[in-house]
Amino acid sequence: MGAIPGRGKAANRHLRYRVFVPAAATVAGALLLFGLYARWLLYHGLSASAASAELLGAGAIIGGVALLILYRSARDTAEPYEEAAEAASRLLAGEAGHRLSGGPEGELAVIADAANLLARQRESGATEGKLREREYAAILSGMSEGMVAVDPAGNLITLNPAAVRLFGGRTGMPPGRTLAELVRAPELLHFAAEVTSNAGKPGGSPQSRTEDGVSRETEITLAGREGARHLRVTAAPLRVAGETVGAVLVFADITRIRQLERMRRDFVANVSHEIKTPITAIQAAVETLCDGAAEDPETRTRFLDILSRQSERLSLLVSDTLSLARIERDVDSGVPLTLTPLAPVLEAAVEACRPHAEKRATVVGLECPAELNVAMDRALLEQAVINLVHNAVTYSPSGTPVTVRAARAATAGGADEVVIEVIDRGPGIAAEHLSRLFERFYRVDAGRSRELGGTGLGLAIVKHVALAHGGNVSVDSTPGSGSTFRIHLGGGRGAPAGRGAPAGVFA
Repeated sequence: MGAIPGRGKAANRHLRYRVFVPAAATVAGALLLFGLYARWLLYHGLSASAASAELLGAGAIIGGVALLILYRSARDTAEPYEEAAEAASRLLAGEAGHRLSGGPEGELAVIADAANLLARQRESGATEGKLREREYAAILSGMSEGMVAVDPAGNLITLNPAAVRLFGGRTGMPPGRTLAELVRAPELLHFAAEVTSNAGKPGGSPQSRTEDGVSRETEITLAGREGARHLRVTAAPLRVAGETVGAVLVFADITRIRQLERMRRDFVANVSHEIKTPITAIQAAVETLCDGAAEDPETRTRFLDILSRQSERLSLLVSDTLSLARIERDVDSGVPLTLTPLAPVLEAAVEACRPHAEKRATVVGLECPAELNVAMDRALLEQAVINLVHNAVTYSPSGTPVTVRAARAATAGGADEVVIEVIDRGPGIAAEHLSRLFERFYRVDAGRSRELGGTGLGLAIVKHVALAHGGNVSVDSTPGSGSTFRIHLGGGRGAPAGRGAPAGVFA
């Protein structure tokens, strides 16, 4: 752009010459022709009146030709300006790709160069702006957290797809909608208003202020059909040219975190309660023996039996707790599975339960095709089947049969799976208990379960073993008719994505 002023002076001189020279040449030529014609008339001796008439006619002709020449010259001179005006209008209308053509030596060259440079800058800026806009859109679309921008009045400016999934609505610019329509939480509206009105000012509720003095953070709970949702909300003022024009709210769904925290608290409370009972019994037995009961052989035997049973119960509780923790860790990290024949695994589980079954005069039957193979962790799957068979033998009347059965089946979606069933003829379980049977420490009859030595973790272990194999568990039971517990393998029903065995991994 530094050379344009000098070129502008040259262009002005060129323009003056282009307008003046044709006009001067045309006038001079007309006068010359008129004078020559007059001399020719006088030379031929025409009368004054006749000469005057001839000169008037010739003048009219010469004047008309001169006007035509001047018109053509003016049109040729004006044409580049008309084209420049049209091109400038198109550039102003946003057609940054359009260019002016002034010629290398033309008087419009400097204007064309300047306009074309401006057009290139605008085109480059528009391209960069579109690229930056696409980058911003990609960033917002890729966020797992919901993002909502609002103005000081609470009207929505924009929201990203994650916010749409959290609250419903649509992406882009939803005109006329407000934050109150999107999220029905008065505390959130107050929080957003506080951010926009007190941006950068001291104050604000202690639980919603962060160290930077500008952004704020709080937590809200939203009621929904699927239960309460816990959201951590981080907000910062939205500024343009130093002026606060709204607020940006970022929502992180921490529902799963809060659920895990509650589960941990419940688990610690349940373990503490379960441990307290055997420890209390052991302490009481020891105190009784120390107080002199050890001198009486019958009393000593009875209390030593209490110590043995309670210490064994405590040992089982610790063992089951550690087993469950290990299986949960394996589910999170992924369990290496090997394609293995299923029948030997079920035979080993039945054999492990045989002594307990013989004490209760129970016959445990096994039905499994020898050619049935499953991708499994053998030790984990065997432990799960042992837990189910042991429970079936324990809670069934003495002398009633228990059946272990495995076979191929089809899921509701048509996929193949392998189902392991443990069927008993026990008292059955009421329908209101079925949905919670596989929870930690849940017991249908807590007193009877403790009396029979149960820890309340056996079925929870079974469930997590199934999840580690990409499967799930189910149960059918009718009071008075017995129960059927199932481990589903290979169908992936209820398995976390990317964990355990892929669907159909069996032969």
